[in-house]
Amino acid sequence: PVAPPARVPKDPLRVSKICNGTSMLIGKKDFHLQQVGRIIKEFHPDVMILNQGAHYVSDEQLIQHLNSTVIPHIVNWQDECVLEKIDCHFVWRSTVPGHPHCTQFTKPAESVEEMEMMIATSPQYNWDKFKG
Repeated sequence: PVAPPARVPKDPLRVSKICNGTSMLIGKKDFHLQQVGRIIKEFHPDVMILNQGAHYVSDEQLIQHLNSTVIPHIVNWQDECVLEKIDCHFVWRSTVPGHPHCTQFTKPAESVEEMEMMIATSPQYNWDKFKG
């Protein structure tokens, strides 16, 4: 009998060597930025790009998590970079929320009002909670 294949984690780290093997690119789907500290500890990056996508949590919950967990990890990482005399770069990127029926659009929408109404009346993914 043949052994079953090893179980692949649902959202594994994606690690790639780049720049002729002198750098490593690590990707991790982490909707609520829960893995930042673990990735810093394990990989000691010199560039970090965090992307907060449109994954709704209340403003209070998001701010509390950023202030109590994510920002302290980033500050500690930056402090370690200074001690090791490494230029470490941090980029924060936000992704705008999507909209219902996106696959049916073949070009950018022309009416902001129409799109806002579409999102306001769609409970999918809590898009209606995003404003501005």
